[in-house]
Amino acid sequence: MIHQCSIEPVFGTKHIHTADAVLELVRKGPVQFRTLAPSRKSTTKVRITARAAISELEDKGLIRLVHIGHLPYYATAEWDMDPANKVLHIQGLTRHSVCGCHIWEGYVDKHRGPMVRFNREPARGVRRILWEQHTGKELTKDEVVKVTCEDERCVNPLHFKVIIRNTDRAGEEKTIVTKMRMSEAMRKRQGKLTPEQIEEIRQSDEPNKVVAARMGVTPSNIGLIRTHRIHKDYTSPFVGMFASLAANDSGKKRA
Repeated sequence: MIHQCSIEPVFGTKHIHTADAVLELVRKGPVQFRTLAPSRKSTTKVRITARAAISELEDKGLIRLVHIGHLPYYATAEWDMDPANKVLHIQGLTRHSVCGCHIWEGYVDKHRGPMVRFNREPARGVRRILWEQHTGKELTKDEVVKVTCEDERCVNPLHFKVIIRNTDRAGEEKTIVTKMRMSEAMRKRQGKLTPEQIEEIRQSDEPNKVVAARMGVTPSNIGLIRTHRIHKDYTSPFVGMFASLAANDSGKKRA
């Protein structure tokens, strides 16, 4: 297990480290600096010699600094954390509740749930790691691991369920804010036209091809604009609060 050197040995403040001794410890598994030098005073022999030994080994390319669960460790240059050790590390950061949940005690993103970071990899969802290790199947980018219990910190594989992203919101009525954001995104994808140009297109009796050539867009876009399928105007039917919100030019500000 990766934490075996994080508990023993415990060095005294007068202990003198050598590069060979430190390398021998690191070869057994990743080691934190506080394991080698538990003293808080930078002037103690154990801290001075530990730092010197680490610097010497780093200069020779024998060890390197890695991150496991956002915490720094020193590991050998060729060391890589295998999936089994990742699971062991995750298990070490969870506690079991009386209701059967495995409560994650690390970082929890309010949108993505429990997260963990290994070495220099981007942070990943704890549930995705456990699901893929448990089933041996890799999830697609559209698949999301949710829990059947009500605790968003739970990482018990027995409580997992996989759904397609956003399917839990299927059938919901879109709010005016969502519609405005979708409309703004559509405008960015299908050409930048001013409100005046949109109005001119809708008032014009010219063929789509003629108007498209003048505006610098495709004829199909002209037809979609005239039928109000794109560049929809959500401001006119609303007054009061919505009208004031929609008065800004930026779609982000309106939302």
